[in-house]
Amino acid sequence: MRPGQRIDAGATLRALEGMKLETHMTAEPDAEAALVAPGEQVQAKELLVVLRAPTSEQ
Repeated sequence: MRPGQRIDAGATLRALEGMKLETHMTAEPDAEAALVAPGEQVQAKELLVVLRAPTSEQ
């Protein structure tokens, strides 16, 4: 995923893995990625992705 990318409802945003358990974050409404913070390890409460309403141009 990259900033400006269109994301359909139900699409997987991120797969997080910890303690041998994998959790998938999905988009509820259609959206557009505004900020994406890639990384190998994340801390609790760290911002991973920001979504905004999609622009009508796409």
